[in-house]
Amino acid sequence: GTTGVLAGMLMTQQARADEESAVIAPEESAPVVPAKPKGEFGYLRDPILSYSYKYPIKAGNVDLKLTVSRKPEKYSSAAPLSSNFRHRIVNQMLDYNNVVVYAMYVCPAIGILKRFPPSDWTSQQVADTILLDRLNAKSIEEGRRYLEENVEGGAKYQDEDGTFYFQYEHLEPGKISKGMEPEGRHNLAVTAARPRQDGAF
Repeated sequence: GTTGVLAGMLMTQQARADEESAVIAPEESAPVVPAKPKGEFGYLRDPILSYSYKYPIKAGNVDLKLTVSRKPEKYSSAAPLSSNFRHRIVNQMLDYNNVVVYAMYVCPAIGILKRFPPSDWTSQQVADTILLDRLNAKSIEEGRRYLEENVEGGAKYQDEDGTFYFQYEHLEPGKISKGMEPEGRHNLAVTAARPRQDGAF
């Protein structure tokens, strides 16, 4: 079956894209604040990395029993998510029975997105940039094929404090059993672009 995963991705800076193929083009003005989602939410605040977020504690009529699997910690000591050690998991909660995961990832600014302000980024470009850097593909062609088949950009919006957010979805393929649908994880992600102390991204 398919594993449901909701990943919240906060980026103090941004990751890289394939500089030969990525093209940044201005996008239409982002809406200021999205409609508030309905439902019941928990709240987490981490003073170490100065972030906070709300997360669903109920899915439909199902109460989620969340367990903290990774306590909030600073970037330098967080577990790496990729072999290049740029992407790190600074916080994670999960519901074993309903196979739901909430995770916060952080990575530094690398590559083409660093050259342009977040107002010019699109959700698709952000998704491709982050996932290509995490993918560890054997070749550029393999990475591009994965992005084309499994990644879909979504909404982009700007909060009242000026922070840009980018929503997207992607599938992480898993094992394939004979006569059954391929197993994998369905990820719903939000990336926030936050400047460094010197104001650069």
